Amino acid sequence: MAEKQRTIAENVCIEGMAGEGRGFGKVNGKVVFADYALPGDVVDIEIRRSKKSFAEGVIKALLTPSGNRIKPNCTHFGVCGGCKWQHAAYAEQLNYKRQNVMDAFTRIGKISFPEIPPVLG
Repeated sequence: MAEKQRTIAENVCIEGMAGEGRGFGKVNGKVVFADYALPGDVVDIEIRRSKKSFAEGVIKALLTPSGNRIKPNCTHFGVCGGCKWQHAAYAEQLNYKRQNVMDAFTRIGKISFPEIPPVLG
């Protein structure tokens, strides 16, 4: 059986963070999510699933790392799935999580919500 040909999206600038530690960028107007991508990264993404309005994939090459990217403390990072944020500086982890809460209220829940204060670590 022939292996399915995968599409590679090249030079994708990661613009923001979605839930569960997935960064996202845009390719030809379509949002593309990638595990372990951080805002500021420039990456090549192997598209694993493509829908009408978004796609999902994995980083095939980290071309330019984000200034917020750090070496994870856990030797199992990226393997076990227990920690999705260890590759980001701690202060940025708190900002990304705060943004996820804001998105849940405003974008997903369609609830007008006042500014959420910074997360305390």
